Amino acid sequence: MADQQTSYKRAFWGAVIVTLVLWIIPFGGLVIYPFSLLATWAHELGHGITALITGGSFHGLELTAGLGGLAATKPAGAASSALISVGGLVGAPILGAIIVALGARERLARVMLVGLAGLLVISVALWVKNGFGIVACIAIAAGLGVGAFKLSARRRFMLVQLLGIQLSLSALRNWQYLFMQQAGVGSKILPSDVANIQKAIGGHYLLWGVLIFLFNSAVLYGAYRLARRHLRRAAAAGAAGAAAGAADAAGDAAAKAKADGKKSKGSTPAKKR
Repeated sequence: MADQQTSYKRAFWGAVIVTLVLWIIPFGGLVIYPFSLLATWAHELGHGITALITGGSFHGLELTAGLGGLAATKPAGAASSALISVGGLVGAPILGAIIVALGARERLARVMLVGLAGLLVISVALWVKNGFGIVACIAIAAGLGVGAFKLSARRRFMLVQLLGIQLSLSALRNWQYLFMQQAGVGSKILPSDVANIQKAIGGHYLLWGVLIFLFNSAVLYGAYRLARRHLRRAAAAGAAGAAAGAADAAGDAAAKAKADGKKSKGSTPAKKR
């Protein structure tokens, strides 16, 4: 288990470093383009799922090649409208945090990849409306499926961690959006999510941007802590089990030695005639 803790720690921080390096180097964005597109999908799906949870309606979503997106929702009221905007801003980080936390259980890597691929396919069937979005979601789902069944266990583990980190850090990477009143989606200029929150329930949009930035940061940190705690407990349980096994083995050996000693004492040498 200690080896598993080290492996997880290396995978987590390795994924963070890879993410940051790819953000900085030329053409790095092309390498992580599928991950960035997945983060946009999670953002828009976050809007839609929140709309359904708060009593509103979700009519569909669109994705653009420029990593833009649009969710068509109808809120049930002012509070619902604000929560729908928040749901998009925290959707990708929360999904990423779930993947990071569950990623500590290496045996679940395939399950998570298959589950995420399935969710992409379901979203295409129900909500994705434009051609690019449909093709992109199906292509990413296919890639996740290949990774789930063709990669080695260690590489699958690393892929899951990279997915979780990319999704978790996506909102932090695009932190400027949290402090904008307007945003461009294709040829349209629309109010930003924080501006929609301000309009729905008040409060300055910059304040909402700060609060959501802090929340997303805390979510990722909390997921990492949960994963490390799970591994520490598993390591302690494994050590206790190993100690108990060693004690049982020692007890069995002592009992056998004692039995052999009694047998030796009880035997009578044959008399010579």
